[in-house]
Amino acid sequence: RFFEHCYDLTTIDEMSFASRESLLNVGGGDFEGIVWDKFSKPFYRGRNLSVTINDQLEEMGYTVYMTRENLEDSIANTSTTESLQARVDLAHAVLADLYISIHCNMGGGTGTETYCFDLGGQSAHLAKYIQKNITEATGFYNRGVKTANFFVIKNTAMPSVLVETGFLDMESDREVLLSEEGQEIIARAIADAVAE
Repeated sequence: RFFEHCYDLTTIDEMSFASRESLLNVGGGDFEGIVWDKFSKPFYRGRNLSVTINDQLEEMGYTVYMTRENLEDSIANTSTTESLQARVDLAHAVLADLYISIHCNMGGGTGTETYCFDLGGQSAHLAKYIQKNITEATGFYNRGVKTANFFVIKNTAMPSVLVETGFLDMESDREVLLSEEGQEIIARAIADAVAE
């Protein structure tokens, strides 16, 4: 099961997919609703990509749960901590097999990076597959698999990853992230990593 398209990724071949369910989380956080000058809203980009990933995974026979189906949806529309806990609770409630959080980066860099809570186990394995697939498919700079203490990948019981697909403030990344073709390529790379 794929929870929100977020940060943490896990190894697939070590996992049992009896129900083949996943949860996708649409990233955004504090960036939601902010228009970055000539760039599109990070939340919009993340959501469009997540919908594309959702479609591809469903075509492959997976059941996918999304933390937000529509732009106006919210998770525990309160504090950041309560919102993050609500995502974790949702992942546990639907007994997701995987939790994937999808994001677009900002801040003057370039390339793709994938986060997991630690480098051992299924999450790290999934992260490595996703990272490899995206960078090979897009030609994006490979920033590597990294660990982080992000709430959702730390507190979910299933393998979970957070994917920073690329940088919206880097023109070469942005051209891919904002194009339909680019989103299809990234979505397929993530879906194929799950299937591996």
